[in-house]
Amino acid sequence: MTAVPPGGTTDADADAAPATDDAALRLRHLNEVAGLLWPAPASAGFDVRGEVISEYLLVLGARRPRLLIPARHPRAAAAAVRRYAEPGVVTQRLALRGLSTALRTGLGAGAPWPRFRVCLDGAPGGPEVATIETYLRGALAPGGADTADDDDLVLSMSIGPARANRKPVLQVLTRYGRTVGFAKIGVNELTRTLAAAEADSLRTVAAAAPRHLIVPSVLHQGRWNGLEILALSPLPIWLPRARHSTARLRAAMLEVAEIGGVTTAPLRDSRYWADLGRRLRSLGTDDTAGALREAYARISERAGDAPLRYGSWHGDWTPWNMATLRDTLLVWDWERFGGGVPVGFDAVHYTFQDAVVRGGSDPAVAVTRTLDDAVPLLAPFGVTSHESAAARLTALLYFIDIAARYVADRQAEAGARLGRPREWLLPVLAAQVERLHFG
Repeated sequence: MTAVPPGGTTDADADAAPATDDAALRLRHLNEVAGLLWPAPASAGFDVRGEVISEYLLVLGARRPRLLIPARHPRAAAAAVRRYAEPGVVTQRLALRGLSTALRTGLGAGAPWPRFRVCLDGAPGGPEVATIETYLRGALAPGGADTADDDDLVLSMSIGPARANRKPVLQVLTRYGRTVGFAKIGVNELTRTLAAAEADSLRTVAAAAPRHLIVPSVLHQGRWNGLEILALSPLPIWLPRARHSTARLRAAMLEVAEIGGVTTAPLRDSRYWADLGRRLRSLGTDDTAGALREAYARISERAGDAPLRYGSWHGDWTPWNMATLRDTLLVWDWERFGGGVPVGFDAVHYTFQDAVVRGGSDPAVAVTRTLDDAVPLLAPFGVTSHESAAARLTALLYFIDIAARYVADRQAEAGARLGRPREWLLPVLAAQVERLHFG
């Protein structure tokens, strides 16, 4: 079984052709999860043989693999592309909406995209084989979602960029194009843990009844074939968008920070500081871990008595994990939600990630700029004590925290862009720590 389309890239090609690294890593991921989602006696790939039980098209081909869509259900395929496009930037949305229209009207049927097939080994006409399709149909059929007007459910699958926490995300649709939900599949220890954590997080956030944002609801949570399955309701990302408002964003982030309450304590006496220390000690002995521990020790000396406010955070709030509507914000991907962190972490994360991923900034430069802008960035969160010192300290703690996460998750081995903090944080970390001044 292979997930490398004819004319596509292979694992060996990745080192020889840097321009196709991203495509090679995406296809490698598809190859790795195919056997989990479609286990024997089924097989899945671009060159498998046997009785075809499911068939998908690879959008946008082998050199830009982004999405598997159902090949035999044009209305579902069109809806899958449109929903995939909705959270993106305007130019991407417009291009993919055109593709969606072509698929719905039949004009896209001749697209020269590779076909990814799920085949059954053995004689045709045997009993139904257990695959991810059959599992989700059972979980989200009439007992779990209203499909009374539709006699089947089909899937599409996004193929994301390289990250250690990357997992299959399946859109579950009726064959007539109605989105029933989205299923996240935990395929290893890290992603299984994250999928289970997101289910708990969403229940916690929903119970808080936030006024400034809407989150998905949990439709189903279960285990199958060693995988953690989390099915979530679709958010209405197709509704008209509103202009981005920093004030609305900050209000929503502050509301999340207050879930579970906000406490105040000197940094050195806080639960957060003890937890961060334990995480840093567990990282190993390489240069990055050593530098992070050294920064931790110096911060304790220079700012250990600084009072900070602690609350909850989303944990990965970025422009691509949300949508702004006229009367609310839609926010998804809550797998990193947690409590007891310095208030304002979400704002620092959003600003830094946006500058690097969307703005194309050099990560080391973005670190420095984010720290220099910490006072106005964090003022809406009440981080105003000791003039600028508390704001800079909060932002600096975020960078050490996120670097520790990336190292612990082994993001570098997965090929993530920010997976090597030694290249973007360590060059500026020591100097930034020495700029901390509390009187």
